[in-house]
Amino acid sequence: MNLIGFAFYYIYPAAPPWYVQQYGFGFIPGTPGNTAGLAAFDRIFHVGVFKALYAKSSNVFAAMPSLHAAYPLIVLYYGIKNKLGAVNLLFVLVMAGIWFSAVYSGHHYVLDVLAGIACSVTGIFLFKWLSEKQPLVKKGLAAFEKAIR
Repeated sequence: MNLIGFAFYYIYPAAPPWYVQQYGFGFIPGTPGNTAGLAAFDRIFHVGVFKALYAKSSNVFAAMPSLHAAYPLIVLYYGIKNKLGAVNLLFVLVMAGIWFSAVYSGHHYVLDVLAGIACSVTGIFLFKWLSEKQPLVKKGLAAFEKAIR
């Protein structure tokens, strides 16, 4: 899923909503990251959590697809797959919160979130296919599982 997302960032660089609001649609190389709507969190709680995170942003033009939207869907998928029961409700709540806040904070458009969801689904199916149908990958995963036990 990461490789799919990263490849898409470079094939289709997309500015987030905060960038368009500040600079318009023109490309300005070297633009620093921006906390956008998450600055309110830092201000309310008198911390610099998001300011510190987004100051280190390596690619401002990586809004599409939203990997923020992709990761929690993968967590939920494996929670359901491993029959984690009520914990999955927490995963759903966190996932919905992340999807909402990604858009509400001005870091992603709804389309970015939908593309992130598609990225997750594609990644899950590709991983499943590779791990079941490709002998070398299947052998490598078996060795990895043995090593972590």
